[in-house]
Formats: sequence, structure tokens, C-alpha cells
Amino acid sequence: MRPIPAPRIPVAQLPVVRDSRRTRALLERLLRDEEVGAVHVHSEFGLAVAALEVAAALSLPSVATVHTFFWRGVPGRAGRLLAPFAAAYVAAVTGRRPRPRRGGDDRLGELLRDVTRSAAARADLVISPSAHQAEALRRAGLPRVAVLPNTVIPREPGPGDVAPDGSGPLRLLWVGRCAPEKRLVPFVEACLAVLARDPDALRVEIIGTGPSLAPAIRLAAGSPAVVFRGFVENRLIGDAVRRSDLVALTSSGFDNQPMVVVEALQGGRGVLYVDPALTEGLDGPGLLAPVEPTAFAEYLERLCRDRAPVHAAAAAARDAFTDFAPEAHAAAVLALYGAAREIAGLRAAQE
Repeated sequence: MRPIPAPRIPVAQLPVVRDSRRTRALLERLLRDEEVGAVHVHSEFGLAVAALEVAAALSLPSVATVHTFFWRGVPGRAGRLLAPFAAAYVAAVTGRRPRPRRGGDDRLGELLRDVTRSAAARADLVISPSAHQAEALRRAGLPRVAVLPNTVIPREPGPGDVAPDGSGPLRLLWVGRCAPEKRLVPFVEACLAVLARDPDALRVEIIGTGPSLAPAIRLAAGSPAVVFRGFVENRLIGDAVRRSDLVALTSSGFDNQPMVVVEALQGGRGVLYVDPALTEGLDGPGLLAPVEPTAFAEYLERLCRDRAPVHAAAAAARDAFTDFAPEAHAAAVLALYGAAREIAGLRAAQE
């Protein structure tokens, strides 16, 4: 491992690496010294762009995984005011000034989508963890996009690896970034509506931090059935999944292929979700609910009365996880490296 010196963004502590001559020289030396056979990036900013440029210069095959193309910025006037500053920052980091599509209310989101498209276009092959995002990338002008869902770190089965027993309240787990696009507050509203009619119907565990956490806590104040854990280490998420009967995923129109789906399948639990665009891992383990909070609450009440769909989703989860297992993912990635190598060879022959 060779650390690259870089300043960090305050609070978030994210490194800022520019696509500079120095960065490219460091990467070229690293790739040559380590006899790297392929370059695979998971970002669209300075370091990733530099790595893709060096890969092309060395005639190495390159792959870019796009983790989200569904960026959301700040809508309205605030977003329009911030967009020029964001464009200047991106230009300083990547060496290219974004050229977002004109029109629309979300200028920052359009800018970030252009950044993602531009970076991914430098790769020989693009990986999308979901089919619906792959289609969006192709419509944006990226012709070589393969679909490969995410995977998770393997773990040993625990004592809680049993099917939901169906007794007592329906136990729901919500885990993720507490941001407006994840729709935590509407989820809590729906759960409280169910609990107002039957205080013993649900037990809800919420894991995560972010700007929506405080409003959600205020909303649920006084309800012992809704528990907020805040930040929880990733290695402990599996325990939370096994404590639940069902994992809730409440984003709509935002997510690509959420990791929480894979974590739920690994733990043998079904997924309650509201976005019909999401498909990976949800044929069988997924329970598609209405997105509107009142209708969502009514759907929850039906699940509380009849647990058969919850049990069927959990039973399907284990089999569905095989497509996401680390060994299957690794084999697929290696095959895609081979495809990228062929594309890189054709590119070199044409130059």
C-alpha cells in the first residue's frame, strides 16, 4: 500500500486528490512497479479520473463501477447559486469543467450526473449494480455497460439465523443514511399511524445518521415501539437484520442497488420496499408496498395481521443471496476484466 498525500474535507474527512501531473506520475509508477493488469475505479472524481487516464496511456484495460447516477442536489434558487462553485471545484479536481444539461430545477444533480458520465466514458467497460441504472447510463451515451450487483463481506452463520417466528409484534429494521431521499420521516409517520391503532402491532429499529434523523426522533417522541440506534458499525448490521422480521427500504426514484437488500438476503430476511424500479434480489424476497404514507401504513397493517408474505419472503431470501455471494461476484468481475481487456486491445489497434 502506498498512501497518496492529500488534504481532507473538514468533518467528513474525505480526501481531495486532484487529477494532476504529480498524481498521474505516482499512479504510473505504482502500476508499473506492481505489474498491474487492470484498473478498476469506484468513483468519478480526481483520483479515479487520473487512474483511468494512466490506464489508457499504459494500454491497460479499465473498468468503472458507477454506484449512483441518480444524484440529487439542492433544488431551486439555492442550487442554481451553488452550481457555479461546484463546477469550479470539479474542474479543479478532475481537470474538466462539467457541461450539465440545461433546464430542470436540479442544477447540482445535473452537474454531478455529467461528472459521472464523463468519468465513466473514459473506461473500457462500465459496471452498474442495477439494470435500471444501466439503462439510464446507456441513454446518457455510455454504450458498454454491464450489470453486476453488489456483494457483501462473508460471515459465519450466527445463532439468530432462523426464520421469523411470527409471534408478537412485527419487527421492522430500517438502516441507511438518514437523508430526505431515503424517506425516513414518511416511514416513521406510517409506523406511528399503525401504532396509534394498535400499540402492539410493530417494533421498529432504525440505524443511521444524517439530517433526517432529528426530525424523525422528534416525530416518534414518546413511542417506545420505535428505537433509534444512530451509528452502528457495519460488522454489527447482520445482528440487527437477524433481530428483525423484515427489512424496510423506503427510498423512491433514488437508489441504484442498495446494499441493505444484500444484507437482508444474507441474513435470511425479506425486504419491504416502495420503488418498483428496484429489481435485483427482490423477486421473491421483496414485498412491494405503496409509496404514499397512508397506503404504506395500511399495507403494514395487513402484514401485521397476516405474516404469510413475511415468512415467504424470508424463505426466498437465502436462495436469492447466492447471486450476490462473494465468490460469484469475484468470478463475474474477473470475466468482465477479460471483456475490458478485449475492448482495450481493439482500442489500441485502432490508434
